Amino acid sequence: MQFTLLSAVALALAGVSNAMPIHETNGTALVERDVITGGPYQSTLTYYTPNGGYGACGTIIQNTDFAIAMKQSLFDSYNTLHPGNPNLNPLCGTQVRITSLEDPNAQGVVAYIRDSCPGCQGDYGIDATPALCTAVTGQADCLQKGTFSVKWKFGPNPAPAY
Repeated sequence: MQFTLLSAVALALAGVSNAMPIHETNGTALVERDVITGGPYQSTLTYYTPNGGYGACGTIIQNTDFAIAMKQSLFDSYNTLHPGNPNLNPLCGTQVRITSLEDPNAQGVVAYIRDSCPGCQGDYGIDATPALCTAVTGQADCLQKGTFSVKWKFGPNPAPAY
């Protein structure tokens, strides 16, 4: 009787401990994560050229990707479960919407957090790939001006697998 009762309790607890939903996408299991929300934050956007290098999230970033590097201190503040491994930061792949404050007709542009930026300006500074910088600011060559005033917020949708 004791063994049966203990077995039933152990099985019940085992089912509770793995309560995070898992979805299958093209044969790859994806774990559903919490959606991160917040903002808008007024900040400075600068740009960088990752040139196909790996970002802090462990993925390759091309200059043509709509990807950002987030201020490192802000990026690190979200990584409380795995502080030694930025690849496991819950911000990795999170959608953000960025809007230029310098253009009154600007529409927001969606991008994904893929890197951290130790040199970004201000509390909420972000670095954008060249393609994203051009899309947000309308500047064909972001190098000419270098810094831009923007606002951004975490988007409502979780990131696709990449």
